[in-house]
Amino acid sequence: MKKNILLTLFIMTNLTFAETIGRVMKSNGTVLIKPMGSNSYTVQVKPGQAVSNGDAIRVGESSFAVVIFLDDKSVVKIRENTDFQFVETSNTRSLIIDQGTTLHNVNKENRKKTYRVETPVSVASVKGTEFSSFHDAVSGVDKFVGKSGNFEVLNSISGAIVNVGPGQKAVSNALGQLIPAPAEPGDFPDDPDGESTPDETKEQQEINEEPRNQRQQQQRPQQQQQQQQRQQQRTQRSQANSQNPRPEPTRDPVEKTEAQSPPKEPFNMGLAVGSATINDTI
Repeated sequence: MKKNILLTLFIMTNLTFAETIGRVMKSNGTVLIKPMGSNSYTVQVKPGQAVSNGDAIRVGESSFAVVIFLDDKSVVKIRENTDFQFVETSNTRSLIIDQGTTLHNVNKENRKKTYRVETPVSVASVKGTEFSSFHDAVSGVDKFVGKSGNFEVLNSISGAIVNVGPGQKAVSNALGQLIPAPAEPGDFPDDPDGESTPDETKEQQEINEEPRNQRQQQQRPQQQQQQQQRQQQRTQRSQANSQNPRPEPTRDPVEKTEAQSPPKEPFNMGLAVGSATINDTI
């Protein structure tokens, strides 16, 4: 009886870990997957590749990958030199980071599991936000940067907890320190995919449109003033021409006479053609 129960639990556990939880939307360069139960990264990733519970992913030098979760459409973008594992239970979704940098866009809608990013030093628990995480496996330092929404960071060694909001960061280390601070330019890593979310695109369009409208409003009075000045100049020229008509150009009568006189006849020697005079003798 006990053997049957253990066998059933083992089968159920394997089925849970074999469940497809996401797919690779984009990949570039060296991106490999280590399936659950395997000892090596053997699967070369291509767009559309299924990601199963328990899989580990490795993104190599000058490479990136984008993974979307099937249930709530949350997205994780993985930068170069990053290794982590997907682990899900009935109520949690965990990305267990060994090293590297990831960007997360976690949707609130249709999400039934707690979204967590775990490193050997820290745990970030997310309700619905956009943030980045970085883990240096050599120094044991983590950095979490918020872009929108809020999330909590726990230092697993000291138990310290801080809340991170937009434009803020938290630095956690293996000594148990957890330091909150304002995010600085460059703290949020560049998007490896090079694309913005629809909200970012709309926000950027509004930002670009605002100074354009201001410039148009500032230029409109200037354009109207320039049009009025040009109209006044045209009116003044028209009035000046009507008061002082330009005289028609006159021709030099000498030139006209010379032009109408017939050409002069050539000089006549008085000799017929073919005649010559030599010593008064013709």
